[in-house]
Amino acid sequence: MQIRIALSANDEKKLLNSLAKFNLYCLPRFFYTDCPKVSELGQLSDRDQVIFSQSFKHEVLKNIKSITSDPSKFHVLPKGGNCIEWTRSLVDEESGTYNPGRFYFEPDPEISEERSAYLTKVYRFIYTQIKKNGIKSSNHFPIYVGKDLASLVSQGIAKLTYPNGKEVIFNLEKRVIV
Repeated sequence: MQIRIALSANDEKKLLNSLAKFNLYCLPRFFYTDCPKVSELGQLSDRDQVIFSQSFKHEVLKNIKSITSDPSKFHVLPKGGNCIEWTRSLVDEESGTYNPGRFYFEPDPEISEERSAYLTKVYRFIYTQIKKNGIKSSNHFPIYVGKDLASLVSQGIAKLTYPNGKEVIFNLEKRVIV
């Protein structure tokens, strides 16, 4: 399950505050030690992160693997169903251009039903919050845009581009992205 998102810093802060009730933790998705420090969600600045419950920490840490092409670099494999992968929106501060990020979760029937159900609940909560508070593009693979970022774009303060570099245009009155 994947949802592509574009969030301003304010949109992200609101989403993270709404997730506080789940008591979530995170790790960078990529790092240079096989014993990374676990942080509370919202405390890291890394673009690529994995999100998980503290009770799954042991399982998540067991899924740390070295990268074949660069053995000095490690990453967390999110496909174990123990965490949600989060790629934050990328912003070029100089030009004010945003590229969307994503939340990705792949439930795994091999892990416990309790863990799978918990992370599915968290993922659905994220999806619901983004749908409720954002604007959706109409293309085949939709992008949800946070309210604050949509406002910045409509004011000409920021730009939003698709991954291919094409600018995203939307109509705030109709709450649609053209």
